[in-house]
Amino acid sequence: MPLDRVHAHPLDAPGGHSDGQRRHSFSRRLPCLWSGTALLLISLGLLVVPTAAEAQQTGRVYRVGVLSAGSVPGWSTDVLPERLQELGYVEGRNLQIEYRYAGSPESLPPLAEELARLKLDVIVAGTNTAAWALLKATTQTPIVTAADDPVQDGLVQSLAHPGGNVTGVSDASPDLVGKRLQLLKEAAPRIGRVAGLRCPAGGGPDTQWREAETAARTLGLTLVPVVVSSSDQVKGALEAIKRLRVDALLAFDCRYLHYPGAVTTSVPAMYYNRGHVEAGALMSYGRDEAEVFRVLAEYVAKILKGAKPADLPIQQPTQFTLVINLKAAKALGLTIPQSLLLRADQLIR
Repeated sequence: MPLDRVHAHPLDAPGGHSDGQRRHSFSRRLPCLWSGTALLLISLGLLVVPTAAEAQQTGRVYRVGVLSAGSVPGWSTDVLPERLQELGYVEGRNLQIEYRYAGSPESLPPLAEELARLKLDVIVAGTNTAAWALLKATTQTPIVTAADDPVQDGLVQSLAHPGGNVTGVSDASPDLVGKRLQLLKEAAPRIGRVAGLRCPAGGGPDTQWREAETAARTLGLTLVPVVVSSSDQVKGALEAIKRLRVDALLAFDCRYLHYPGAVTTSVPAMYYNRGHVEAGALMSYGRDEAEVFRVLAEYVAKILKGAKPADLPIQQPTQFTLVINLKAAKALGLTIPQSLLLRADQLIR
């Protein structure tokens, strides 16, 4: 399935002008006599011109924090530093990264406060939950995040003009939840009642739930709400799904579902992150996490160069990945249609 890629403007390496531009302006200012003298000094080893890498190594060391809602390293420890290195920020040379892994929602606030006390140049938050914890800890340090709907969640004023110390990437695509429900129906055509597992809507309108209800009516499905208000309620909610006599599960991007144990294998389940499928769920459809963290790295680089989060528009990814767990499908007695298998970006066997 051809996919468009999230696009961010290319960033120059730290330092402003290119080497070619620096050499050109330098040579224009020097008379021929001084140019000859410089060549003589170079030949005698008395004039040393450092390379770009050496200049960065002897210059400022930028400090970046990463707050992960999960308990193990992920894209933030792989793609993020790799892309930053391509942009001229290299760990151990001119970059230091402080990683913190929460493992549970309750661990996020103290870790966020710890990172805030370090007075870092910028902090990366992998989820809106981590971003909220950071925003409560500091309104000064720039925060770059991958959030579900940062406007509805109150993280930013608008996608075009964030207005505070938070910017990054959103996956609030207007038809994303409906697309997940459609793919779930394709994988399991006989389903009728679907549990919608989600967090409370908060103060704003629950646009995702309304979208899911519209899609359910179109597909001839009945959507049954299951709301969890804490991580302690997740296990009970998953067990309640059996009592509700539903045929499938649609999991919404919820802060309490980012952790181990938030996966059901008793019914066909559609999640928003491939991590859930790797843990045993049937399928997921969501933003390409690797591409998201490349964009976050580019935003980090912009901020390190002096850009303000308030002036950096929130980007919306156009690249999404479909992951299907064939082992889970077999356990559920499902035969995934060939047409759907061919559109999958990853098959877990």
